[in-house]
Amino acid sequence: MLSNMLWTIAPFIMIGVLFYFFFVRTLRKNQKRSDDYIASRKLHNERVEQILERIAKALEQKDKDVV
Repeated sequence: MLSNMLWTIAPFIMIGVLFYFFFVRTLRKNQKRSDDYIASRKLHNERVEQILERIAKALEQKDKDVV
């Protein structure tokens, strides 16, 4: 009886392990890459924003000097 139960449950356990190995591990790796990408994009956007603010201040200063 125990042998029959093992043969009945074993394929489901194997499918679960394969599912975890191929899908869940891959999703976790991709999530980490995605988080790193988002962080790098955020830094880039902050730098661009600072540059644009400096340009805007320089243009405002130029306008004040002209008037």
